[in-house]
Amino acid sequence: MDVSAVLAAQVDPELLFDLVADLARYPDWLEIVPRAQAVEPDPSDEGPAWSVDLRGQLGLLSRSKRLRMVRTQSDSPRIARFERRELDSRS
Repeated sequence: MDVSAVLAAQVDPELLFDLVADLARYPDWLEIVPRAQAVEPDPSDEGPAWSVDLRGQLGLLSRSKRLRMVRTQSDSPRIARFERRELDSRS
């Protein structure tokens, strides 16, 4: 599934890009990401990599998942794209 979003913000685009281009900063402002830690990139990765925990809750039901994410596109201050890239057979 592809997700696209547009945001009109009263802030310098470079400052905003710095916040969204580094997944390690997501726990500071995105509730569903309680943990994101930079990890050593694989030689096949296009950019930096992170280990990211996602957590969601609906009523009493909660789920969490740990993913390995890689920044596959970076064009400051226009686009930061991340894709899941596991190093094992998980998807």
